[in-house]
Amino acid sequence: MSQKQLKKLKVMNAYIDGTIDRRRAAELLSLSERQISRLKKGLIIQGETFLIHKNSNRKPSHAVSKEVKEKILKIHSLPEYESVNFLHFKDILADKHHIKLSYTALSSILKSSGIKSLNLKNLNVVKTEGSAGTAQENCCKSMQRHLTGLGMGRCYLSTELLMMLLEQL
Repeated sequence: MSQKQLKKLKVMNAYIDGTIDRRRAAELLSLSERQISRLKKGLIIQGETFLIHKNSNRKPSHAVSKEVKEKILKIHSLPEYESVNFLHFKDILADKHHIKLSYTALSSILKSSGIKSLNLKNLNVVKTEGSAGTAQENCCKSMQRHLTGLGMGRCYLSTELLMMLLEQL
């Protein structure tokens, strides 16, 4: 039994013994007097098991299995998915790997493993005069996503600066 259930049992036993009245038991347990009467009746008929919630120690039917979680984390660790945000990754899982999850469930799994979603709204490519075409800009955006994913925060790097960094690699 949990601490909360043990407290409830102790208070209810005191109420049944007559040491405290129904109003005091209701105050101690933050319940109504009617609920105290219901608990008393249940305790007398069924015993202490009446206080244990029927769903305790039961896994929800919609819970994601441990195997699926591990598979998702393994897929996300692949290099082609390291610069993908959670929403896009959710679509990739559904299309390519036939794993259908809600965004919230996927986000929870990835965040619990310390993975952060890339926020494309916070990425800004600053165009300078003579900046290169779209291929270079896309490369720069990819680099900025990577830097943001590493915890660098909002990036304001010029296209020229990013190209210089790429050339040094």
